[in-house]
Amino acid sequence: MVFSSAIVFILSTVLFLSCKKGDVGPAGEAGPAGPEGPTGPIGAANVTQFNFPAFTHTGAEVSKTFNLPKADLDKSLVFVYVNPSNAYWYPLPGGTAGGTLTYRIYFGSTSSATSTVYVSRISGAGSETMTMRIVVIPAATQQTAARMNTNVNMNDYLAVAKYYNLPTTTERLP
Repeated sequence: MVFSSAIVFILSTVLFLSCKKGDVGPAGEAGPAGPEGPTGPIGAANVTQFNFPAFTHTGAEVSKTFNLPKADLDKSLVFVYVNPSNAYWYPLPGGTAGGTLTYRIYFGSTSSATSTVYVSRISGAGSETMTMRIVVIPAATQQTAARMNTNVNMNDYLAVAKYYNLPTTTERLP
């Protein structure tokens, strides 16, 4: 039995090696693009970040206007992050350093060329100086991103910045 297995193996090897290589066929269709390119996920070029320099929130409502047409605002996800001068980015709505000051946000557009985010304090007292970043993800990009990576924690600015290849330091703020 061992002898016949060895003969079958040798004959198979000889037949395989003696086969003539055929002509090269036409190229097949290109496959789908991978989920990430050299600078981030597909669609990352459509993600926009608006940076606002330090301002002091005294408890009164604060508004920041940015260059996003109403039509785009209506079709996008908008995330707001603030840094109250302590090296941490906090998502809004929510609390900031120490958890005693909490804010709510809402958006609007009375212009076809710009949008405004409004930040209102809902608890706590005193003033807080902070920088702000607004990340705008168009709906089509967000849907693509959700299909590619459902592990991006949108409450963590550093995770969002890494995934969408956005700046992570305040050095780039105007």
